[in-house]
Amino acid sequence: REQGIQKIKTLLPEREAGILLGMLLGEKEEINEESYLSFQKTGIVHLFSVSGLHMGFIVWLCSWLFELISFSRNVKFWGTTLIIVLYSTLIGWPIPVRRAAVMAVLALLALHYGEKRKLADTLGLAGVLILAVNPADLFRISFQLSFLATWGIVYLYPSLKKRFDLKGKVADLIMVP
Repeated sequence: REQGIQKIKTLLPEREAGILLGMLLGEKEEINEESYLSFQKTGIVHLFSVSGLHMGFIVWLCSWLFELISFSRNVKFWGTTLIIVLYSTLIGWPIPVRRAAVMAVLALLALHYGEKRKLADTLGLAGVLILAVNPADLFRISFQLSFLATWGIVYLYPSLKKRFDLKGKVADLIMVP
């Protein structure tokens, strides 16, 4: 991790290095205050909080690469799971990453065995596993916001979409945020 951080700082100008470190590793300290305020004002500061969005990119990239190389289903599953664990370890396993990692691995497991992916179940199991390790996490704002935001996407978004009979990609782009 430290070698990678130093390499990025060496190869990129200070501002760009800070932004890249923030997006990849959640290292917000490296982003200058003016840039960070701009990201807050535009509503994209979430990019610097490593969580489900980042995990989704990791899973997508692994799926694409492993498919491109024509690996077997087992290699795809175990390879993607290993990369999820390695990335989560690199980040330091903050609560949103724990939630996203558990949900991603459970979804991959369901896909691997041909089962239907049930987001609500994976969200609940992720919560149970995190709280089994440390029950005090229930009172951390990162736990509450991570699970509340994911609950909104898993439960609230489909309900609102159905209630208002919204269809298409534009509705998705408006409703998910």
